[in-house]
Amino acid sequence: MPTRRLPQTDDNRSKALKTCSEKFFATSDPTKHLITAAQNNTLQALLSPWRNARNIAGDALQEQGDATIACGSHQHRTARIISHFIQVLNFAIERGTLTAGVRAHYKLPISHAEVPTMNTVQDTLLWADKINDGELARQNQGGTPLEWPSGSEVAAEAALLIAADNSQSAAKDFFDQLQQSIASQRPAIDAHIKDLWDTIEYNLRHEPTPAALRRKAREWGVIYINDDGTEETDEPTQPTPTPPTP
Repeated sequence: MPTRRLPQTDDNRSKALKTCSEKFFATSDPTKHLITAAQNNTLQALLSPWRNARNIAGDALQEQGDATIACGSHQHRTARIISHFIQVLNFAIERGTLTAGVRAHYKLPISHAEVPTMNTVQDTLLWADKINDGELARQNQGGTPLEWPSGSEVAAEAALLIAADNSQSAAKDFFDQLQQSIASQRPAIDAHIKDLWDTIEYNLRHEPTPAALRRKAREWGVIYINDDGTEETDEPTQPTPTPPTP
């Protein structure tokens, strides 16, 4: 036998509130209201901020996703230009234009060519700082600035990465705040839905059959779950066709 189940997801919470609200206003005869006017007033007071927070959270999640993609793109670009800078440095050492000792300025191993792994924003910015500091130290000793790419190009890309990382962090913080706001509303939402459903079922207690009670209660947003875990609906269950006998 189907049993009542209170909403367990935010989508179902929204559905329950929305269905009950719409049914209340669609029922023009107040004597046929299955909840009181006071309960509806509380419903509206809960529904508006709940709906707004969820709508804003949906937009904020999209913005966070876009910011994360943008930050990842900047991270890959900055890591690539740092890699190119180090490769150009190693080419110059290989040609004898520079000595292997200059690698020390950039905190690179002196004895062999190596391009560091930069899989995170933090690693990439760390090496951008090393390139910037290394170029400054080498030029202070009379060295000629490297080109293709230059240290200033590395710094410029790093600045864009910092801005993208800050935007991604701000978007994440904003989304987290909205999630906390939604979470803080759930206890009151759940308590009121239970109060609404208790009242609805009480006012339908004289229905001739449990099935008739559930059918009318569903019109007000009450959810019933079948023994197989599916939600009870007004749609008739179609029997599985029996294959023809060979």
